[in-house]
Amino acid sequence: MSNNDTRFVKILTLLLVLGLMSSLSACHSSNTNRFVVAKEQAIIGGKNISVNSQFANRVIYLSLGVEKKKTPNGFTISQKEICTASAITTRILITAAHCVKDMKADQVYAVMTLNPWNHPLNLKEWIVAEKIKVNEHYVHTDLNIDNDLAIIKLSKDISPERVSKIADATQTVANNLSLVAIGYGQTTAFLNPSSIEDNSNPTQIQKQNSLLNYVMKTVETFDVTAPHFQIDQGDFKGICQGDSGGPGFIFDVDKKEFFILGITSYVSIMNNDKIQRDPSNKYNLCIGRGNYTNLLVYKDWIAQSLNELK
Repeated sequence: MSNNDTRFVKILTLLLVLGLMSSLSACHSSNTNRFVVAKEQAIIGGKNISVNSQFANRVIYLSLGVEKKKTPNGFTISQKEICTASAITTRILITAAHCVKDMKADQVYAVMTLNPWNHPLNLKEWIVAEKIKVNEHYVHTDLNIDNDLAIIKLSKDISPERVSKIADATQTVANNLSLVAIGYGQTTAFLNPSSIEDNSNPTQIQKQNSLLNYVMKTVETFDVTAPHFQIDQGDFKGICQGDSGGPGFIFDVDKKEFFILGITSYVSIMNNDKIQRDPSNKYNLCIGRGNYTNLLVYKDWIAQSLNELK
């Protein structure tokens, strides 16, 4: 663990122990009239993850709708969308159902690099999916998403250091449960490259050290039996488009380890006449509450899926 990670863990541990993570200001209306699927942009108001961070290996970029074509210089890869995922075994990723619903396995790639567009294309970093299983009860309506969970089996194993453990109920007893919201993309308009060629002088689409960002949030009232939990994003910080399927980590003080509690699903937009939104600014759609799929409710489904995909 780097010095930066060590300091971060110490600070987070202190916050968890003392319960000093205050609740963030909320949009007070409880009437949710629409939501935005978090699929193209990234953590808003967050901080950049460095290559030395432990999170750099434990959060995975999902490239969706991939087309790979041979060219005189090698290959060209294009993508339609991005999502985020995490590994729960060296062969299995977990993500949101709405990311991969109706996708063929050969259209979905796990990209094993912090920023796939900022260096020459290396096909060894792109691992194609072998199988995809979407939760059988997944429902997507105009008002909410239910059972938004999917499992991806990769075509080959990844490094064990990329694997994260799922939390259990005993780790959620804190009054102010702190969550690391994390995902891929940019915090400004996302430049989604249509293609990048495999040669010695690729088009430099982005000039960032990383596309992966995180922000610390406090979970609103948590129920171990509820299929969703929420974070308040009235402060303009939290999940947004591009973070779908990403893990929500909590920290176990005793085990000194991060565990996955939820999977990023959607942002609910709250009715509040006091908030003036610019219709041209898509980040206004991320004001409200970030909704996570509660993995504690789906442990049996995950275990069954793992057995089916062996």
